[in-house]
Amino acid sequence: MRKGKIIKKKGKLLIESGGKTFSLKKINLGEEYIGKEGEFTTEGPYVVRLKVGDREFKAGEEKEASHEKESGIRSYLRETKIPSDTRSVLLSSLKIPDNFLLQLQKFARWEGEKEGEKAKFFKASRGEVEYQPLFPPPGSSKSLADKIKEIKERIEGIKEAFGRLGYKSVSFQARPLWRMTVGLGSPSVYETSITLHHIYGIPYIPASAIKGVLRTYYILEKFSGDEKRAEEDEEFVAIFGKGGDKGERGGVIFLDAYPVEIPRIKVDIVNPHYKEYYEGKKPPADYLEPTPITFLVVENTPFLFLLFSRKTDLEKVKGELKKALEEYGLGAKTSLGYGVMETLTE
Repeated sequence: MRKGKIIKKKGKLLIESGGKTFSLKKINLGEEYIGKEGEFTTEGPYVVRLKVGDREFKAGEEKEASHEKESGIRSYLRETKIPSDTRSVLLSSLKIPDNFLLQLQKFARWEGEKEGEKAKFFKASRGEVEYQPLFPPPGSSKSLADKIKEIKERIEGIKEAFGRLGYKSVSFQARPLWRMTVGLGSPSVYETSITLHHIYGIPYIPASAIKGVLRTYYILEKFSGDEKRAEEDEEFVAIFGKGGDKGERGGVIFLDAYPVEIPRIKVDIVNPHYKEYYEGKKPPADYLEPTPITFLVVENTPFLFLLFSRKTDLEKVKGELKKALEEYGLGAKTSLGYGVMETLTE
């Protein structure tokens, strides 16, 4: 095999070796390889085999992969219920949404006819999950990393802006010990749902959920579940505020928690064995068929929690929030261990 350097000349990718150039037309190499060296063999003026580092390319392989990708995208778009003009535009560009929220809620695939049809974006069958969610969406890993980087930069900008207004802040990272699902019962085209950011299309934890779990923790642990007594306590009101005619605003600002790396979304399953019994139709017995219900979870993904206040002792509040996340968990199905978190960094 010859050795050479990949170059771009007059808009075409070539490999230069010994003062001669050879065409990479049959290899369909990406421009990220420009400037790199590799070993190659040729047939006439064309390179038919190329090795760059640990990666090896052969003539026709990329074309076949591209054809398979095009077929997959066309099939995917044909199975979605979207406006015909939208489908035409996407078919002409051979692209599907790189926003997971759009892909999940607006580009769901369906099965059945008319009244019996049902979204089949993910579905359990004989213990296996079919129609796996395409996350990250094809070709979007790089854009997702960019989005998460952008979110981190925005959070830093928020901290600086609040600091100029006299606010102090505390932050820490925590991740589910196993899995977490937030927004399981939210409206959805499926039986279940998951909370996804409407712009970024990634899982996040709303500030209201964070404040809610901490407030519940305070009421149960410090006031034995007596909410009325809690709202008469100065420290409690200073953090959370209270409602009513003489309502007060809490002194702590909770921000949404965002993942600090590309989140891992998995399909989970709950499998009621006696559905007809629960519906009052039949007595419980082994002849009843299980009814698998799938739902989406975030697995082992770290999130950044951020709090602001002018007067409240934030270090104390942060400590209590960590306890709440570690002992109570966050989101749905916490009694089964979902959403229980561990602290990673300050």
